[in-house]
Amino acid sequence: MRAGVALALLAAAGASAAQGSANTLTTSTSSSTTFVDTPQVIRLDMFSTRLLGVLDDGATIYDQVFNVAFADPLVQAAILSAQAALVAAGAPSAVTLSGPTLTSSVVTSTGSSTSATVDNTLLTEILTLEDTIGPGTILIGNRDLGGVAFEVLAGTTNLNINTHTATEIFRTITTTTTFLTTSVYTLIGERAGGGGTIPEPGSLALVSLALLAAWKRRASAR
Repeated sequence: MRAGVALALLAAAGASAAQGSANTLTTSTSSSTTFVDTPQVIRLDMFSTRLLGVLDDGATIYDQVFNVAFADPLVQAAILSAQAALVAAGAPSAVTLSGPTLTSSVVTSTGSSTSATVDNTLLTEILTLEDTIGPGTILIGNRDLGGVAFEVLAGTTNLNINTHTATEIFRTITTTTTFLTTSVYTLIGERAGGGGTIPEPGSLALVSLALLAAWKRRASAR
């Protein structure tokens, strides 16, 4: 197709040149590049999950951090380990477990990056006839590099054939943003009877004991 068009243009140029010896024929090239971009946004989630096992007296028995989400099998297996650690630490008292409960969660953006992927390239060549009547100056040769000045003298005509190459580059522009979710889950172990500690007597019981002691002292004095 391009060869047929070029031959037709050359034939037209030859016919024009045949009309007089003062006609000249030149050629030139030019090009352009156009980017056709399609945006794409990707979210990348990262996780930091901390699991705590705490007894009712505030002692931390289990404390591990996992780089996966809470629902991941790795964390779910760790919950069983934390439960076992709390039961062992609370022995010989029976331990009632509750949780794990989400006690804090923070989502932060840790950065983003952009990349371009070329999906397709389309080349189109356009032939243009440029007729110049002198006097005048035109650019011939590679116009992308500045071309070469060609002088068209007075009383002459120049026919320049310019071949323009248009390049269209189709790209996908991908922007990836990374987010970090930092979570803390707490598992509580409560020991029966407060872990075997003796509860402090109430205020009423203390008053009763004091009255009883005073009564015994009076009885002894008699």
